[in-house]
Amino acid sequence: MNNNPGISGCSFRIGDKLQGLDASLRLTTHRNGVSRVAKLWPNARIPYAISPHYTPHERALLARAVKQYHEKTCIRFVPRSGGEPDYLFIGKVDG
Repeated sequence: MNNNPGISGCSFRIGDKLQGLDASLRLTTHRNGVSRVAKLWPNARIPYAISPHYTPHERALLARAVKQYHEKTCIRFVPRSGGEPDYLFIGKVDG
């Protein structure tokens, strides 16, 4: 069963770096996954928080990117409620 048709057609251009990702991971048509259950996000749901330093336009671009992930993968980004110890922080970095 193919739950993830792929995201190779996506384009994200906000100019910020994704930090903490393995440099060998790329958005391609090839699959790369984690098989250890302890390393998976529960129910493929990833809590996230967005830096307040983004403009409304940048926030709209981020929302479009999240929508594309939801349409093309089984991953679901959900706003962080505050109690999750592990979450994705989307913030600006210099460089």
